[in-house]
Amino acid sequence: MGLHDFHAVVFDLDGVLIDSRPQMEFVFRECYREFGDGGEPPLQEFFERMGMPLPEILRELGLPAEMSARYREMSRQLYKQIRVVPGVYGTLDLIKTLNLPLGLMTGKDRARTLEILGYFGLRHYFCGIVCGDDPHPGKPEPDGLWALADTLDVLPERLVMVGDSVLDVRCGLAAGAITAAATWGFESSERMLGSGAHICCSSFKALEAWIVACRRSFHPATDLVYQEVEAE
Repeated sequence: MGLHDFHAVVFDLDGVLIDSRPQMEFVFRECYREFGDGGEPPLQEFFERMGMPLPEILRELGLPAEMSARYREMSRQLYKQIRVVPGVYGTLDLIKTLNLPLGLMTGKDRARTLEILGYFGLRHYFCGIVCGDDPHPGKPEPDGLWALADTLDVLPERLVMVGDSVLDVRCGLAAGAITAAATWGFESSERMLGSGAHICCSSFKALEAWIVACRRSFHPATDLVYQEVEAE
């Protein structure tokens, strides 16, 4: 089965569909002032764990569990600081016209996820959503992606997982899915190019070009890894 042979597309949320980094950095800094050790907040370590459920991130960073509730409370007050990544709506519309069901897999809790999707008019695109507080292990474990495959009624190996973190790629590979690394998100392009993803795209236009070519059976990236796709 080649990389062109997929029947559904699953997206990560933060860093891929929405630019929430400034908001998340502000909230994490404020919460760290309250719950941290008084030093500089470990922002790099925090963002490297994007995709994991927030309680797991805090536990790995040695921060108290009660910080989670405060972080979520502040975050929900600052949705206006979030921006949709340019090209999102056009790409999602295109995928829908190709009759490919869409899924979403995020480490965010379900309440905030649905609020954000509703706020930006994105909810109706997705046939299935897996969140960080669902009864599945967080990324990079593949269980949530397998659950989405069941919801979308496709085999895991016929899914494309689009993510902007190494954890997203590891999750997709563990599930047996096709992995598309988005280099416009939280992680550096260098880390994503070296993540082991089947395909790397630098923009939604590039992702569109690859998807359209695959649906036309051009097979532009079959059996190639680290293939950089650029829009023409």
